[in-house]
Amino acid sequence: MPPTVAALAPGPASAMAPTPGAVVAGIDVSKWQPSIDWRQVRKAGYQFAYVGAVGSYGANPSFRTQYDGAAAAGLYRGAYFFANPATATGTADADRFLALTGDLSDGTTLWPVLDVERHPKLAACDGIGPAAWTSYIRAFLARVAARTGVTPMIYTAANFWRTCLQNTAAFTRTTRLWAAQPRTLSPQPFAGWPRLTFWQHSTGQVPGITATTDRDTFFGTPADLRGLVVTRS
Repeated sequence: MPPTVAALAPGPASAMAPTPGAVVAGIDVSKWQPSIDWRQVRKAGYQFAYVGAVGSYGANPSFRTQYDGAAAAGLYRGAYFFANPATATGTADADRFLALTGDLSDGTTLWPVLDVERHPKLAACDGIGPAAWTSYIRAFLARVAARTGVTPMIYTAANFWRTCLQNTAAFTRTTRLWAAQPRTLSPQPFAGWPRLTFWQHSTGQVPGITATTDRDTFFGTPADLRGLVVTRS
């Protein structure tokens, strides 16, 4: 995801968490963090990292190095894909995504994520209506699920989802929510999702990374996080 505006650090987990009071710290990175000392990231207490395979800028030239580096340092890793229904179908983008990630069932890779937000160089909602957005997301999720056995999570912000997808609850029973909610100590689910799984709460300095980096919270224990590791593909 593109870097967010700096925000407040996360507070205690609420009853939304699978295990009340438990949280796990992580980060998400993209081409904007090309050089990462993953051992320093792990030493600082971060236990997972999501890496952008494709962002609003196109394919991440550092993806493979970042993705493999995170795993080698002992972090759980995952990959996300920036949705762009203005240029491709959900099925085609899912295939492109999985061509970049390769086999997901290696025992350390978390469920994939579809990043649903506005492209910075396009009109509001990318010039796409709610029905087209919904169709794209449905096709992407279905294709990845068919090829990997798991349905990707959705990363989005409440305002974008409300404005561009009319607050649809079409995916709330089949997907998990990763919410971009900076500037709050009390993140909340929306659009019918019963709880948050991940929360992007702020952007700041992370040991081992020179560039500012998005920081995230997983609501649950390390054992809960292990439950999101892909087991087959």
